[in-house]
Amino acid sequence: MSVRINGFVASGFEPVQKAFANNFTKHKDIGAACTVIYKNETVVDIWGGYTDKKRTKKWQKDTLIPVFSTTKAAAALCLSLCHSRGLLDYEERVAHYWPAFAQYGKENITVRQLLRHHAGLATLDTKLTPKIIANPTQLDALLAAQKPLWKVDTHQAYHAWTIGWYISALLQRIDPKSRRLQAFFAEEIAEPLGIDFYIGLPQNFDDLRLAELVPLSTLKSLYLMPPHFTLRFINPFCLTYQAMLTTSFARNLLNFNKKDILSLEMGSSGGVSNARNIAQLFYGLLMQKGKLKLSDGTLELLKAYPKLPANGAFDHVLQGDAFRFHLGFMKPTDKYDFSEDKKNIGGFGAGGSFGVADFEQDLVYAYVPNHMGYDMINDRREVALRKAIYSVIDSRNNS
Repeated sequence: MSVRINGFVASGFEPVQKAFANNFTKHKDIGAACTVIYKNETVVDIWGGYTDKKRTKKWQKDTLIPVFSTTKAAAALCLSLCHSRGLLDYEERVAHYWPAFAQYGKENITVRQLLRHHAGLATLDTKLTPKIIANPTQLDALLAAQKPLWKVDTHQAYHAWTIGWYISALLQRIDPKSRRLQAFFAEEIAEPLGIDFYIGLPQNFDDLRLAELVPLSTLKSLYLMPPHFTLRFINPFCLTYQAMLTTSFARNLLNFNKKDILSLEMGSSGGVSNARNIAQLFYGLLMQKGKLKLSDGTLELLKAYPKLPANGAFDHVLQGDAFRFHLGFMKPTDKYDFSEDKKNIGGFGAGGSFGVADFEQDLVYAYVPNHMGYDMINDRREVALRKAIYSVIDSRNNS
């Protein structure tokens, strides 16, 4: 069934719209949006489909959706802004800013090591409930008292949930106004940039603007995932299970359709936005456009490529070597090849949302769906859009 595509496409970028439309027929998208900003111009801003599983409500220009781990990039940008302002040194020890963090041998872990997911803090001994998450004092005490899984910089393990709360605790201690992530992001980034991106929905948010998240069934998801990952994901004694299911509500992704869950400050997974605003966020800071600008020194650090931990690239949570983290962002790898240029950075969320910044091309693009996919890397919808975008860019560069 064909879907009407709404929005704007600049001349020459029609292949992007075609790839976007094909995602509905070929890859079973229900509702989605895609935005491309190129050389300071929005050249693609399109949306289509439906906001609900029953396909009764059309996706609108201002429809928002949970974007899961794409939120990590937004949280990381808060620290990047603090670095630009001289409030944070990535090479400094976390405990320098947050003395309680030094428990259980964590006193020498640097901010950089933490943001690379090399700190061994992918799990928490206490399963987090909404009540604990809403209590920063209790949450920070649990984070500070967590014993690392191993010596820092020896292994990589995806801090799937914990990294957002570690960033929030750190922000509170370096921000002159002692704001946590939700308030800092809203006041220092979202408001100046004029974007709809929330890390914790406000109570007065219009629920009618939210698209319904449509997960794959649990059984189908586990069947389609790599077998070695699936076996560990369902085993409560394995690190994969413990890290991915840190919260009491993570097992059922339909919980992310609930306002009380989306109102929590979850800097790893709780962001709510759309493609236009993710693209504007990336472009506004990373390309030094608009009211906010990162310093040249901060940008150069973001473009650098991370070193591997002592025991190699294998991620003990994600069960593979395709992922590389740098100052809170994703970096391309040979397997997760969202960019050929290692300077570029991205943010990617479970189910398919993403944002990518290409510094050399002065390019940012983003995509959000409400029908969650099952590709752990190189989501086939993202790959189709990526190829279409770069086919246009390459054609222009070669003309």
